[in-house]
Amino acid sequence: MANTHIELGLKIQKAFVARGIRLALAESCTGGYIAHLLTSTPGASGYFEASYVTYSRASKLNTLDISLESINRNGTISPECAIEMALGASRVARTVAALSVTGNLGPEPIEDKEVGLVYVAVLLRARTEVREYRFRGEREEIKKMAAEAALEMLHEAVTGWT
Repeated sequence: MANTHIELGLKIQKAFVARGIRLALAESCTGGYIAHLLTSTPGASGYFEASYVTYSRASKLNTLDISLESINRNGTISPECAIEMALGASRVARTVAALSVTGNLGPEPIEDKEVGLVYVAVLLRARTEVREYRFRGEREEIKKMAAEAALEMLHEAVTGWT
């Protein structure tokens, strides 16, 4: 599994460098794990700009300038929040590409959202897409599955959207 992440990380790196664009991350439930995976490959500084681990509601509001109204209406585990996190990371880091992840790793429901519910958003230039995932397993398993899904979605975007 580790080799798969390294291979995918290298493919993502190659695609970003070839296009001359930089990436920002906004992670919540993955707690910086995606940044760890992407920076495990030499040369990541050629495209990787910044990562924001906005685990708490307050950090989402203060660091990424997410709308309080949106969080109050939709919650921090929502497609709207994932999109706003990606937009916020892009804005703060001044990149045209961003990836965000928010979700519930468990062990209990949060905001009435079940364990394993994860939203991943990708922003690339003017296009934004969000996907919902429902994973089963223990906290660490869900975290790894969420990171893998996010990396796959990012790779798909950077190789297929441009």
